[in-house]
Amino acid sequence: MKILISFFIMILSVQNYGQNKSIAKDKIKVLENTAQESIFVHYNSSLFMVGEYMYYKIYCLNSETNKLSHISKIAYLELVDKEGERVFKQKIRLDNGFGQGDFFLPVDTRSGNYKLVAYTKWMSNWGQEIFFSDDVIILNPYSNNQRDFLESEVSKEDLQSKSDLRPSNSALSELNKSPLQLFISKKNYGKRDEVIMEFEGINSKKIPDGEYSISVRKYSPVFPNQKKTTVDHLESKEISPPTFDNNITLPELRGELVTGRVVAKSTDIPLENLKIAFSVPGEDYQLKIARTDVLGQFHANITKPYRSEEILIQLIDDNVDGLTIELDDFASPFNSDKVKFESFRLNPEMNDLILKRSIQNQIENAYFKVKPDTITSNVNELNFYGTKGITYLLDDYTRFPTIKETVLEILDNVWLTENKNDKYVFNLRTLNGEFNNSEFTSLLIVDGLFVKDQDYFINNFSSNSIEQINIVKEYYRMGSQIFDGIIDIKTFDQNYAALASKNDMTALKLNRQTEIKNYFRQSYGNESSKDLERIPDLRQQLLWLPNFEIDDTQRITFFTSDLKGDFEISIEGFTHTGKPVSILDTITVE
Repeated sequence: MKILISFFIMILSVQNYGQNKSIAKDKIKVLENTAQESIFVHYNSSLFMVGEYMYYKIYCLNSETNKLSHISKIAYLELVDKEGERVFKQKIRLDNGFGQGDFFLPVDTRSGNYKLVAYTKWMSNWGQEIFFSDDVIILNPYSNNQRDFLESEVSKEDLQSKSDLRPSNSALSELNKSPLQLFISKKNYGKRDEVIMEFEGINSKKIPDGEYSISVRKYSPVFPNQKKTTVDHLESKEISPPTFDNNITLPELRGELVTGRVVAKSTDIPLENLKIAFSVPGEDYQLKIARTDVLGQFHANITKPYRSEEILIQLIDDNVDGLTIELDDFASPFNSDKVKFESFRLNPEMNDLILKRSIQNQIENAYFKVKPDTITSNVNELNFYGTKGITYLLDDYTRFPTIKETVLEILDNVWLTENKNDKYVFNLRTLNGEFNNSEFTSLLIVDGLFVKDQDYFINNFSSNSIEQINIVKEYYRMGSQIFDGIIDIKTFDQNYAALASKNDMTALKLNRQTEIKNYFRQSYGNESSKDLERIPDLRQQLLWLPNFEIDDTQRITFFTSDLKGDFEISIEGFTHTGKPVSILDTITVE
């Protein structure tokens, strides 16, 4: 509660100054007393070949309690090379302090030593020293450029020290002193065998409440295989004072924070007190309204997941021309020049392993369509106005070709009038059925797009393309704007944003958040798996569960593939009381 109150004071203090502005020293003191965050990333391997997936789960922690943080709602994850080039930069939505994602390494990725980096905007106030950072190696066997791995000769002893990086037995023993215990009935399995993992709490049979993730992946002692654990993370974590002077980066406390500014095109002078509508269109649309401050800056919080890759911005105010709308680009705060990269070197005994693995990956990727991951949909998410609306499914009525006829014949308490500019607009009656000659306009939304030019929509759009219309017959306040009711229209194709008039509309690219997936789990011996039994199974990754969920039997099962060798079981996470869980075990497929 103390943290939430501190943030409430902070947001009130800086709400008129945008994302990074000079603020009073007494406000800095409040911010210094607010909890610092740290991030731990559990990912599936420290060495990848192109054509493979990196899977990861992010744990965002309160640095003082080690409990999952409720401050930031967005985290950022990057894979960076020595020159500072990003293979990827992803934006991850945090739900109660954790999030997940994946990335497919394309065949044009250069062989080299990389850093996997993760942080929140709030963490950037303390500098990159507190970011999560770990070494990752990428091998591209299809490229002739292996310069990073062949730059200098390495002694045999050095090769051994850099290749056999698995923890010692004493370290494994220390890691297994966790609140969660893993039991495997046997160590050796055949191809396509079922493996049963059973779990218990260390002090009682009940599994402690928390957030956990599981990876089961093939490994070879020839290749590096050392990743940071939750225990490592807490042992190396330090609580330090913030590095900002009078500048501060606000936390994304309520969702993804979108900021920018509006300036006069000819003079670059900031334009203040302008109302701006932000539309992120689509089925999972979001609509926000903000006002520019004295510096022409605005900000809006995108609070729900979305799939659109653009944001559409419109001025609500009339008669404002000759301006430019810009979104702030949140530059990465990570500087690769300030960190040391590990030096992996190729040696002859790796040649056959690399060749076999690249062939296996190609075969496995060829059957990807029959082993698909599925995207988790945001089902039953209410619109911003909740359950207040009355829904008209137009297929339940006689269809009329024009919007004017549809309004007249089907929609109760809705009518069209011409405004002072001889433009058609929607009007609503109040809940008691009386005419409402309000000074406010109605809010028209089509496929998640705020429609300023209602006349264009009314006169140019066919109602045969409309699936449903929701009507809210009461005042609605959004930001600083009051609307006389809401008309929310959904088309069959949900693509009105592509058809709408582009007058007074600015479309800007939006780097969307990662999508939550249910990852494919191979199974054998049941009716649904018969078709898969004739397909080659060359999975390096036998299991990836970013969210640890088990039934009352307290067990999780998975199946081995056609690959022989050793497979590492890696379990990481934190209990709800802030205790780390880190378990490392192995099985062998013969």
